[in-house]
Amino acid sequence: MQTSINQFCRRAASYSTAILVLFLLGCAAAGPDDNPLTRSFTWFSYLGGDDIRSSCNAGGPDAMRFVYNAQWHDQVRTYEVRPGFGGRAGTVEARVLGQGDVATINVYDPLRPWRGDRADSPITPAEFDQLAAALDQAVAGPRMRPGQFLRSDAYYWVAAACRDGKFRFAAWQGGDQDLRRLPFPPLLQRLDATGIALRAPRDIALGPFRRHDPMTDRDHFQLQLGENGLRVGPRL
Repeated sequence: MQTSINQFCRRAASYSTAILVLFLLGCAAAGPDDNPLTRSFTWFSYLGGDDIRSSCNAGGPDAMRFVYNAQWHDQVRTYEVRPGFGGRAGTVEARVLGQGDVATINVYDPLRPWRGDRADSPITPAEFDQLAAALDQAVAGPRMRPGQFLRSDAYYWVAAACRDGKFRFAAWQGGDQDLRRLPFPPLLQRLDATGIALRAPRDIALGPFRRHDPMTDRDHFQLQLGENGLRVGPRL
């Protein structure tokens, strides 16, 4: 049933009524999406790892997803990490999303500026195990708890993973969770083949949350953490 809904969501994105249709359906993510229209309406589901959770079961393949929000309007990075089988290398699918440079618009692909940049690279079994161990180390340390909020105007990391048939979600956002001390970002950067520099986390003072910031003329959103996932609110 969910598969048919997702297929309809993608078809609807090609029509002028896409925004209304997608909003009403509340489309769920089916993995990374290069279409910025459908991505906008499935982003919260993607961030929460809903697709990884739904396919996570005993005997199924492992998977890890990392998302770095370096202030939503400036840079967002995603990493899809899948192991290989039989000692073969797996893959790291890295994407960098930004504001979009309208100077790169092409009549054959008018959405190109907002698709983001993607690069795939191999990951050896030893590297996958090292990354998984780094994630375990980060989860065991200071991290966000249920009831706290991820803010789009902040810097944060989110990880969703299926390992040995068990789903796990975790998030880190500044404060005592110093993003510069997390053990997995340096490993991801070594596996990142996009060639685009990571926007380093900065210590910023976050005042009361405002959906609209009159100083920057930008809209923001926030998401509340639940038990082992996100409490998804209204779509973008």
